Amino acid sequence: MQRRLISTVCNAAMIGVLAIGLAGCTGEPEEPDWIDAEQARNGSIATLELIRDLVPEDAIDTTQLLPELAEHHAEPQICEGVDAGSGGAAMYYPGETLVPLTPETDPAVLIDDLVNELHVEHGWRITTNLVVTADKEGTDQGLVTDDDYMVALRTVEQEGPQLEISAWSACYTDDTGEGLSGGNS
Repeated sequence: MQRRLISTVCNAAMIGVLAIGLAGCTGEPEEPDWIDAEQARNGSIATLELIRDLVPEDAIDTTQLLPELAEHHAEPQICEGVDAGSGGAAMYYPGETLVPLTPETDPAVLIDDLVNELHVEHGWRITTNLVVTADKEGTDQGLVTDDDYMVALRTVEQEGPQLEISAWSACYTDDTGEGLSGGNS
């Protein structure tokens, strides 16, 4: 009798836990976060700043000035292959900055370290999506942030080695200023 009671209580508890778990799966899907043109610009700049701040101080050539990111100006670009419906053209905001590196810095190691930190510590997805890297020769992988900003890191030679950080916002419509779900990932 006692065994039967324990078995019944355990089964009831398991059914209750299962029911609660399944109830969470049947809820309405989460509404995506929409962005507008200003949020796209600000998000790209914030992404550039976050990455630039992760570059170790001893890797930065302090004889050259770092650009002021708050004054970053770029023209919004068209999101290729994204149908915005009646909302106008699908646009994204491109951001880019250079960080001068010391001659002692190994750019490939620096980029690997940054990609690893952004992936592990910030949860950004690593991607080989050509949309991220197609126009960035020498870049074979990129990152996608949790809010769909795309990032590419590479080195260029301009008055010495420089780390080029590129960040593109998720897509938004130029007419309505509303964001588009999954437009850039």
